[in-house]
Amino acid sequence: MIRYLTAGESHGLGYTVVIDGFPAGFEIPLAEIDFYLQKRQWSLGRGRRSDSEKNRFHILAGLYKNKTSGAPLAFFIENDEKFQKIPIKEEHNTKPRPGHADFAGMLKFQHENLEPVWERSSGRETVARTLCGALCLSLLKEFKILSLSHVVNIGGVEALTSQLTFEEIKTKRNPSSLLCADEKAETMMKQKIETAFAEKTSLGGVFEIRVKGLPVGLGTYTQWDKKLSGLIAQNLLSIQGVKGIEFGLGFKYASTPGHLSHDEISLNEEDKKPKRKTNCAGGLEGGMTNGEELVVRAVVKPPATLLKPLSTLDMKTGLPSEALVTRSDVCFVASCAIVGETAVGFTILNAFLEKFGGDSVKEITSRVSKILPI
Repeated sequence: MIRYLTAGESHGLGYTVVIDGFPAGFEIPLAEIDFYLQKRQWSLGRGRRSDSEKNRFHILAGLYKNKTSGAPLAFFIENDEKFQKIPIKEEHNTKPRPGHADFAGMLKFQHENLEPVWERSSGRETVARTLCGALCLSLLKEFKILSLSHVVNIGGVEALTSQLTFEEIKTKRNPSSLLCADEKAETMMKQKIETAFAEKTSLGGVFEIRVKGLPVGLGTYTQWDKKLSGLIAQNLLSIQGVKGIEFGLGFKYASTPGHLSHDEISLNEEDKKPKRKTNCAGGLEGGMTNGEELVVRAVVKPPATLLKPLSTLDMKTGLPSEALVTRSDVCFVASCAIVGETAVGFTILNAFLEKFGGDSVKEITSRVSKILPI
């Protein structure tokens, strides 16, 4: 089982991530990890705070002859020196932002001010888990398991992508600053973001993740806490700002009759394998993969730090006040999509390793080849 632990503060020198349980014999694709880190960082709607995220990462431990050794991996992701500390006036440091971790975190840990809370609860923390998940996605590619993420809604503007194939979505969303595969919708989304910036408010939205090439039977129905659907949902819901998850038809199941809700099984005459005409389940049945594309969507709330602050209480004086204002994002749905894709990659790789086992890439490949064509 792969586990990871992150340490560091968003305004300190950077983040350290330690990954334990990663198989031996894998040459880390530095360019692929950098791709995910950069995609997470830059998107329309992000604030100047992302300037601190240079995302230069260094491998500190866990390699032997440029390949993973089986020992814990350690990475360090540095911040830009000039942004390591963002000064906040002391009188603003006890005014929690509605919708943020400030209020509950300050009371939970009995902090005198908000800084220890918003340092750690910041979305900057996701840079470390993005690195870990990108590493997992890179290993999954060795077994022809491919993923993508894209934005399907910002501020109520819907992208029309449900009829597009995996390849079409990837091609259309790549040049987009919002990771949107619908050019017309993207133009409207950009207008929404510009308006929100002018009005000093923020916007949420929905992103979708697709994974293809998954074998049947990852996850299990035998125990509630081992269902892959639950594990994916937990990982996605742990991302800052994510407030809801759906698979396949999701909430549309409520208004879809049974004969249109489930994916009938037939035999493909060409390869004599089972096939589905539809994918309402989003690739999961009974908490297990069924061989179809995994389709999962996540709802992202508007950023809680507003340039026009909401009302709050000063936790030091108990008097009405305006919430803390720092550099913030108007919309981070596209960045969140990248974090979500890597989070799903981490969860799927663990399920994959649980099914096939092996301490090294060579051993895993041997076991998979006995069951699946590589």
